[in-house]
Amino acid sequence: MISVRARKWIIGAWVVAVASGAAVGIPVYLRYARRHVSTDDAFVDGPTYYITPQINGKIASLLVEDNQRVERGQVVATLDTSDLEVARSIAQHNLEVIQNRVAATAESAAVEEARAGALRAQLEYAQKAKQREADLRRSAVATQSSYDEAYMNWKSLSAQLTALKRQRHEILLGLGQPAGSRNAEVELAKAQLRQAEQQLDHATLRSPIAGFVAGKRVELGQVVAAGQPLFAVVPLEHLYVTANYKETELTDVRVGQRVELHVDTYPHDHFEGRVDSIMAATGSVFSLIPPQNATGNFVKVVQRVPVKIALTAQSNPHRRLRVGMSVVPTILVDLP
Repeated sequence: MISVRARKWIIGAWVVAVASGAAVGIPVYLRYARRHVSTDDAFVDGPTYYITPQINGKIASLLVEDNQRVERGQVVATLDTSDLEVARSIAQHNLEVIQNRVAATAESAAVEEARAGALRAQLEYAQKAKQREADLRRSAVATQSSYDEAYMNWKSLSAQLTALKRQRHEILLGLGQPAGSRNAEVELAKAQLRQAEQQLDHATLRSPIAGFVAGKRVELGQVVAAGQPLFAVVPLEHLYVTANYKETELTDVRVGQRVELHVDTYPHDHFEGRVDSIMAATGSVFSLIPPQNATGNFVKVVQRVPVKIALTAQSNPHRRLRVGMSVVPTILVDLP
């Protein structure tokens, strides 16, 4: 049986040992905690591309399923095009009618221009004949009747040329613009045809990037609206980690510092990354109802700041990460 004195000696030895261990271990732990900043509020993140139609329509074909891999530019769905093809045919016919009418009007204008040229030549000759008869009349060589006849011929041709110019002007106005410039009506018809063809092209939905289909919320025959998300395409080659650290933990965190990543799905695999960027605002700033600290009673809450961590290495390249997986990142802070 241990005596009281021995027991006191043992207890004293334990106290000394614990105190010595604490004196050595606490500073070591504090320094480790300062150099290793970790959080469990982190997840795998990445770009998500939503497939949304630009026009209203009914799903005519759905060529993908959830989790299927698609390539960039691959057709993933089509909308019914019957109404769009009718609209394109109407626009095409309207353009042809207007082009034919403009061509006929332009031809008429050319004919009137040729007639005007001929009349100008006749009018010039009549002007000279009138002047000649006037000179002869003053010399008493020509009679008054011959002068009157030359004058009336000149007057008639002048009136015909004036009427012809007015008629040609009206033709050019019917053409829609002055000669030598483009016809506004034709350009409008061409724009309407381009719009109809563009609408028809929008009926074919293509993947903007290579990735995997996720979150499909549409079925064959469903009527969809422009801008309605049908499903998403997630490229797993451009993933990163978003870690929401407390603001008090970011004192010594800098861009470029190394990060050790523990992924819950793969507990025995090793992942590494580096601090890519630190968001310019806390997460609460972008919440649906941002805090209004200037009103009511204020309760101080430690804010969290999102940190983007780029992936740099992993021990098993066959372990594919997925968006939303839980991660525990540990930033290795470089202390002075």
